[in-house]
Amino acid sequence: MAKLIQQYQHPKLPKLYVQQRDDSRFLQAVTYIDSVKRQKSMGTEHLPTAFRLAEDWLKKLHRASAGETITSRIINVPIMEELFKSWRKELSGKKLGWADMKWGPIAAFWETKVVTEINASTFKEFYRWRRAQKTRFDEAPKNHTIHKDVILLRQILKYAIEEEHISVLPAVPKIGRIQDNPRPLLTAQEWEHLRKMSEERIHTSDNHRLMEQRIDLDDQMMWMVATMMRVGEMLAVRFRDCRIEKNAQGVKILLCDVKGKRGMRIVVGRGAASKIYTRRKAKYEDPSALIFPVHHHEALTELLKAAELHVDHRSGFTRDFKSFRATAISRAILRSPNPNLLMIARNAGTSVAVIDRFYAQRLSAEMGKDLLTEKST
Repeated sequence: MAKLIQQYQHPKLPKLYVQQRDDSRFLQAVTYIDSVKRQKSMGTEHLPTAFRLAEDWLKKLHRASAGETITSRIINVPIMEELFKSWRKELSGKKLGWADMKWGPIAAFWETKVVTEINASTFKEFYRWRRAQKTRFDEAPKNHTIHKDVILLRQILKYAIEEEHISVLPAVPKIGRIQDNPRPLLTAQEWEHLRKMSEERIHTSDNHRLMEQRIDLDDQMMWMVATMMRVGEMLAVRFRDCRIEKNAQGVKILLCDVKGKRGMRIVVGRGAASKIYTRRKAKYEDPSALIFPVHHHEALTELLKAAELHVDHRSGFTRDFKSFRATAISRAILRSPNPNLLMIARNAGTSVAVIDRFYAQRLSAEMGKDLLTEKST
């Protein structure tokens, strides 16, 4: 017979207890209804979570005793908190960091949900709850943010299928229209101003470590504008993935094997990328090493603010590393009076439709003034 190790009384319900027994690592809820002992595993080791689950369980028992139908649950079917903890053990590196970052703001809603009882109504309730929260800017989360929440939840639920807790994914209702919001690009004048400011800050660094950080940041900026890579692609590329060749004009270019959102592709980088690659390869030597092992996103924000470019005065949106991909694609479009959008899309790992929708619409006639005023031959 199992032995009682510890018993905790519910802080609000005197007839409800949570127990720890020696035959299970999970806490167990215990109560008496009509002089009949009722007990159930809560599927968690966390006492506050067990209290919340036990309270919900007791309410359902009382509704059932009043004549309502109650569906019995299978003992040890996990709650989302336990499922998330098990799933995250299989993650590492950036994926683990991303999972923890996305779980944090939504854990209060999902941690006590039993995985077998999640359905479309649960998600609708979650949408209402999420929109009532506030972001760090004291604003309600946008549909785009909630969409990313759902991406995380679907991955956890897919893990539940692998573990045979459920057989199919529950239906997920539509979140609503997601507003297009590409990061503002930099005009030619803004880009030159930013580069000049970056170089000045490198030369005025008061210690070697700060100077190295600013050089790394400058390399990352130049790399993204020269290659059109996404931020994650830049941070994942290794020296062994790249090679230097020459184009038809004899100019050195860089070719990199990149795994992106649409699978593997070869990215062609302009001359600046080949110079950065050569210099950094001599520094790190190991071919399996990351070209950019550190993401200097905070340093970029500091630089953009120093250059008074952090906020785009035209749209009011802030810039970050994603702005360099937008800048690279726009520069490629403006480089020729008849740009090959298909080749640009292939290099960027996207489609012509997405370029037209997200990037080309941000181009102004002023940005193409040289092409528009070019003399005809």
